[in-house]
Amino acid sequence: MHIAKTLLGTACCLGLILIEPAFGNTLTFIVTVNTASVSGTTGYIDLGLDPGSLGALGVTADISNFTGATLSTNTTTTGTVDGTNLYFVDGNVSTTPASAPILLSATNTLTMVNSDPNNELTQALNFGSSLSFDLVFFGPGVSPSGSAGGTSGTIFTLSFLNDPQTAYLLSSDPTGSTTSLWATNVISVGNTGVVTWVDNPGPGGGPADGTVTLTPEPSSQLLVLISAGLLILDIRRRKRIA
Repeated sequence: MHIAKTLLGTACCLGLILIEPAFGNTLTFIVTVNTASVSGTTGYIDLGLDPGSLGALGVTADISNFTGATLSTNTTTTGTVDGTNLYFVDGNVSTTPASAPILLSATNTLTMVNSDPNNELTQALNFGSSLSFDLVFFGPGVSPSGSAGGTSGTIFTLSFLNDPQTAYLLSSDPTGSTTSLWATNVISVGNTGVVTWVDNPGPGGGPADGTVTLTPEPSSQLLVLISAGLLILDIRRRKRIA
């Protein structure tokens, strides 16, 4: 009986340890953007998840717990309008629960899949001093260890546009050009599955106006620690029995 309990305890501990690599294809981040320089104005947030030209392994991005900005009643820009909410959707983009129109909000989880060449949501917002959301990447194209082995990567873009959609907010071309449009931030999921972050420079090549923080969630590390702790307790129990 003691042997059976010991084996069961060991199996449970090993099971928790073996679960951790399965979570290796899921990465969760908290994204925080300082929008103080545009607080009180209306503009747009633009989110995109696009595969490389060679065809990338599957990557899904879930955006949830969006806070710090409210839906805009902007009607000055030509676009797709449903009621008072201005938005544009392209590609494999959906929400849970299902929403029509597809909107980014505190109560929805926005899902983008890199199955189409262009997957995008542009939504009008009233900016506050900052905004934040949880961002989860998962799928065979995501691998913290760099072992995905795809032929092409995937790009997740986070951009902010002005009211007439003629220029990006919070960042600009460091050459001083007013004709080119630069995305504010880009998160790259490389062909090996490794996730990297690029923050484009602000006006004149200086620091970006929008300070973006990308904070990994410690869930997988916590799981490993719990597994190790349980395994140590089981070993100590077996020594006492012996």
